Amino acid sequence: MSKQPSNLNKLTVLRAQPSKDKSVPNMNKTFTSTETKSYDKAYMFKHEEKVFQNIEQLHELLTTLEEETSACIVRAKPKTNNQMAPRQLDTMEEVQRCWVMLDFDEIAIPDELSSNMFDGRIMAEHLVQKHLPKQFHDASYHWQFSNSYGVKKDKIRMHLWFIVSKPMGYRDWGRYFEHHASPIDFSVFRTVQVHYTANPIFDGINDPVPVRSGLVKKRPFATIHKIEPPLMVTHDNNHSMTLNEAKRLHEITTDPLVKMRTKVFIDGLEKRNGSLVEAIIAVNQNQLHHSDLNKLMAGLINQGTDSFEVMRVCNACKAPASNSNLTGLYNDIIRAGAKCGYSTLKRFAGGAK
Repeated sequence: MSKQPSNLNKLTVLRAQPSKDKSVPNMNKTFTSTETKSYDKAYMFKHEEKVFQNIEQLHELLTTLEEETSACIVRAKPKTNNQMAPRQLDTMEEVQRCWVMLDFDEIAIPDELSSNMFDGRIMAEHLVQKHLPKQFHDASYHWQFSNSYGVKKDKIRMHLWFIVSKPMGYRDWGRYFEHHASPIDFSVFRTVQVHYTANPIFDGINDPVPVRSGLVKKRPFATIHKIEPPLMVTHDNNHSMTLNEAKRLHEITTDPLVKMRTKVFIDGLEKRNGSLVEAIIAVNQNQLHHSDLNKLMAGLINQGTDSFEVMRVCNACKAPASNSNLTGLYNDIIRAGAKCGYSTLKRFAGGAK
């Protein structure tokens, strides 16, 4: 049996603060007989780190938060002791955690389970056994139906929370579930992505779901294995490492095979990126305005291009009539996270290989 993780687990709990009209934003949905009010937009939050040591304590924490309509959770760790801050990358930092929330919202309800659609344990166990890797099959977990479940009845919409054997970050989880081809929402792995915990409000009507959350007890945690980046360098010009990440791995690894594979990967990526960059300049010189510059810059950053080269390319492609501040744009993308990738750069290069 694997040893239970010795490090303490922490949840970063955010509580939305009053907006300009002095109302407190709701981090849940409200349903009436005639309409649905979605999650409020919140900018400022008070943050608090909660510590738990086992699945029972995690379950208790999450159950308590179900009644706090202004509360939610993020994976990130606050960078400052200042308790009031926006939910942004310049106030919070990426950190590996020994817990994970898995968000399902596109799984059809099987005909044989339609009569049990409001039984959370049955629906959750169907997701675990049919749609998650075997490492999760015998692990305890907290389950919670999403706010829309019961109002929308066509799909299973549910959050599953597990404690895991290794601390994992957002890239680790992306590689892991890409490798296992699990049908989950990958956006929850982002550093400051909201994990909604509050139950919905039903105003003037009854909640169709009798019980919205619970705990399934099995083994204390899921024993998982990280998917190392070099093993995920895949076909068709796609990859799950940036150039900077590959260089970093090449520097620190003591495994000769990993060092060799990362060196080949780095050489190929540098050669490919060099040709692509020149094609981008040739096709787009003096033509791009703000929205396209934003996409081009994000794609270059996401590929690990150094800042000098990013600015050189974007300055060459910037239209004379554009009033875009490239330095400000660069800083905004770094704070928010680059969401464009290699396919975006190929489009700017006119489909160059």
